[in-house]
Amino acid sequence: MGEGDTLLNAAIGAAVGLLLSFLPAAIVIGGALAGYLQDIPREYREGAKVGALAGVFALVPALLLFGTVGGFMMAGMGRSGGLFALFAPILLFFGAGYFVGGGALGGALGAYLADEL
Repeated sequence: MGEGDTLLNAAIGAAVGLLLSFLPAAIVIGGALAGYLQDIPREYREGAKVGALAGVFALVPALLLFGTVGGFMMAGMGRSGGLFALFAPILLFFGAGYFVGGGALGGALGAYLADEL
């Protein structure tokens, strides 16, 4: 589809990852699709890069949702919202690692599949 078009392939992978978000490790599937579509022979590192970029693209809507829901939770909790504010950066850090790392893993797997098939 977009052979070598990194931004298009990453956007497609992010969209698939978000659409399949009800599945465990959906971002890995989206990254794998992005790496597969990149289709550069024997370049697993390039597949991992486009998969990680797909993870970043999928992270943005997730952060917007997290920020909106978290803001409402903190407003509704009153004084106990400080506990949520304490753990929010930790959740953000691990969530970003999941999205970007899972996308990179999927991208490398997708590049491997494109090379083998």
